Amino acid sequence: MNLDFAKLEKVTMYDKAFAYELLGMYIGELKEYLQQIKAIVYARDLKNYRFLNHKIRSMLNTLEAEFLLSAQVNLQNLLLKEASAEELQTSLENLMELGEHLSNLLETRRQYYAGLIDQPA
Repeated sequence: MNLDFAKLEKVTMYDKAFAYELLGMYIGELKEYLQQIKAIVYARDLKNYRFLNHKIRSMLNTLEAEFLLSAQVNLQNLLLKEASAEELQTSLENLMELGEHLSNLLETRRQYYAGLIDQPA
């Protein structure tokens, strides 16, 4: 599950410093999302689950991170059908792993941009 950063490049108009800053914001948003999502899923709070997903949807679309978008939909469907705690846990763990993977990819790309613009990683 890799990312093609072509869309990010277009969104930032190929400005490496802007991409560096934007990725820093994305990483922060993603970490905040991953911290909040567990409690929301454990509470089976569908309204806040949808709201939290909506907050990061534009970021995921810009990054074309379909793997995380799909995991969100899968978990939402389990919440809708009132799945067992075990099913929710398995799906949540998958979502968390994918979120961490995305965070690592973004950090690696941010370090790449840092080298191009002489910024500390």
